[in-house]
Amino acid sequence: MSLSRRTFLERGTSLGLLTAAWAAGLVTSDMLRASILEDAFAAKTGDQAARILAGELKIIPSKEIEFNIPRTAENGANVPVTISSNLEGIRSIAIVAEKNPVPLVGLFRLENGAEIYLQARLKLARSSHVTVLANTDDQILSIRQYVKVTVGSCGP
Repeated sequence: MSLSRRTFLERGTSLGLLTAAWAAGLVTSDMLRASILEDAFAAKTGDQAARILAGELKIIPSKEIEFNIPRTAENGANVPVTISSNLEGIRSIAIVAEKNPVPLVGLFRLENGAEIYLQARLKLARSSHVTVLANTDDQILSIRQYVKVTVGSCGP
């Protein structure tokens, strides 16, 4: 098998960055479960992405996660979102946009004891529910909000 120079440099750079992140403690071994993340990002529906991320854990609606996103977004290419919580033990937060071509918009891993405060800007293909999933050791907490996109969506 022969690699082109470009392919060799791309793979080498990716491996180097991953190794550096692992050595710095930014990436842990359980974060490298690539097949689960690959399947979650390949999911065609929001429910499918949520089920893949939850695994065997139960998804429970919760009011203990504060989720601020506009109910109407004038520009689907730039929708601000803020997520916060005082709950302890949250290991990761996922954002799922139900009708996006790739429903899993983002996945954020947290260190133990990290204060939960996240700000992001989402790209929404069209009006749909946006769900936040907060993963603890024994359950997935969720909260969702419907967002109406009026113009400038990122999809067809």
